[in-house]
Amino acid sequence: MTGIVDSIRDMGALVLIISITALLATAIAVFLIIRSKRNRSLIQEEAETGYAAPMTTNELTLCAKEQLLKLLKGIDEQKFREAHETIDGYLTRIDENFLLVVFGEFNAGKSSFINAFLGEEMLATGIIPTTVTINRICYGDTVKQEIIFRDGHIEVVSDEDLPDSYPGDEESLQRVDYISFFRPSTKLRNVDIIDTPGLNSLSAYHEQTALNFVQKADAVVWLFHPHQGGTQSEKEYLKKFKEYGKNIIGVMSHKDIIDSDEDIAKLEDFIGDNFGNLVDRLFTVSSRQAIQSISSGDDEGYMESGLPEIEKYLQERIFNRVKRAKIECAVVSSEKSALYVSNSIREELEQLREIERYWDLIGQIVAQEHSSINKDIYRKVLASVKGHFEEHRMLARQKIAKIFSWKEILFTLCFAKGEVTFPIDEEFFGMLNRQALESSVRAVTQFLKKRTDESFKAVGMELMIENQKRRRSGLRLLGTETIRIGEEVLGPSFFENSEHHCREVLDHEASVKVFSAQISFRRFCATAGRSFSEARRQVEKEVYEYTSHMERDYLRCVMNRWFMMNREVTNKLLEYLAPHILGGIKDIEEFRSMVNFSKEKAGAIDDIADNLRRLRTTCSLQ
Repeated sequence: MTGIVDSIRDMGALVLIISITALLATAIAVFLIIRSKRNRSLIQEEAETGYAAPMTTNELTLCAKEQLLKLLKGIDEQKFREAHETIDGYLTRIDENFLLVVFGEFNAGKSSFINAFLGEEMLATGIIPTTVTINRICYGDTVKQEIIFRDGHIEVVSDEDLPDSYPGDEESLQRVDYISFFRPSTKLRNVDIIDTPGLNSLSAYHEQTALNFVQKADAVVWLFHPHQGGTQSEKEYLKKFKEYGKNIIGVMSHKDIIDSDEDIAKLEDFIGDNFGNLVDRLFTVSSRQAIQSISSGDDEGYMESGLPEIEKYLQERIFNRVKRAKIECAVVSSEKSALYVSNSIREELEQLREIERYWDLIGQIVAQEHSSINKDIYRKVLASVKGHFEEHRMLARQKIAKIFSWKEILFTLCFAKGEVTFPIDEEFFGMLNRQALESSVRAVTQFLKKRTDESFKAVGMELMIENQKRRRSGLRLLGTETIRIGEEVLGPSFFENSEHHCREVLDHEASVKVFSAQISFRRFCATAGRSFSEARRQVEKEVYEYTSHMERDYLRCVMNRWFMMNREVTNKLLEYLAPHILGGIKDIEEFRSMVNFSKEKAGAIDDIADNLRRLRTTCSLQ
């Protein structure tokens, strides 16, 4: 009995083990399937986008350089100079130390904040603007100062000699690019700190130098003074910095001169309400208390100064990941520049497309005028020229009637062996009233000239109306000159040459076209069932067909020439209008090529912006 129980127990344990094993196998299979699908999804996404996420910092750097270089090549340096300089600067400095720039209005406590952050009285402070140039504080094994001049000259000076070496006058000051302070501080291992002249300072040069330097910043620390902070001018500067894609850290300085914690809270709320979307974080710091506490070893006072809180923030957000933070800053700012350029190109592209649509409208108007003039030419030629050929039909009928008179028939049978030749070439062309015909040709030419002027004026009126609309909307005008009349554009000899060609057509036809009919009266007499009246109808038919053929040939040649003239008028009109409407471009195909090129360029820059966005995400996740 005991054995049976043990066997059952063994079987239960075996079933349990098998069940657990099956569950584990199922879980592993599900995991592998999910991972396989995820990998396939990632592979598919990379195949579709052509983007593979870099993993290491070195890969991030190389990928960022590649995208920035593509973006730099795709941007028109002349048209987008600021964006081009920004991207070029990041591409040049991406391997350099992280650049933390301290900004603020004069007397906001910038130099004091940097001294407290570094834990030493390194920069001069005071109640007047004490920073007279850009100061770059960076790591060095030994303490030294260098004055870097704009011409590339570098002058090494000591702490004691620095005040005497400082340029005093404005002209000398402008020769200095910046001053480098080298200190063996661990905080400067991967970060360079820039102390800038105060905005709205006594020197316009100070302010311009600081604004130019913002292009090089990876992040900005903005100092607000509690008694003068939150001004409209600060907001304008911060908006501009934010447009550059800068990370901005707000610092309310001079905490020690604020009366109470309640006042501090009110000031922080004020800055938050007015500048919350312009600064990433806001801290309140007393640089004086911090430096004094560091000197005296007062840990409690140092904590109360507020400096440790901003140090922690900088350490976590920047210093612990300084390389990636620098890449992220370059990518964010360049992405914004790319989007700005792309949007600008697309706005310009929409204007170009609007001009292209308007050109097509003008083309339709010109085509309608062209078709209308062709119809008028056809009617005018039939009315003015066709009538001159009717008298030649009368001549042919008279001559045929004479040949088939009984008198002529008897004479022919008796003396011409019954054979007569009927030539009408000389009579046909000789009887043409050339003067009247040329007068009619001239009338048609003058008519075409008049219709041409009307067409030019109609298009000119349409262009004037369009420019009035554009002037009200503030858009670029499509030419400012008054549209000239046709003859001024085509040239004075244009219509004269066409008249001459019409006369040449007549002379040419007269020299090559000959008609002659051989008539045998004996044959008509000998043939049963035939009569002279039937012979006469046969000759009349041949002669009338010939004269009609001659008339059609001449009218066709002359009319085609006028149609050709009208085509030349249309082409000349479009050629004349193109520089007015297409902004100086003489050919619509070239204009359309430019539109397509702008579209492709905007698309290429958008692709780069997407890659930069993915890089930014990769940087922030890691």
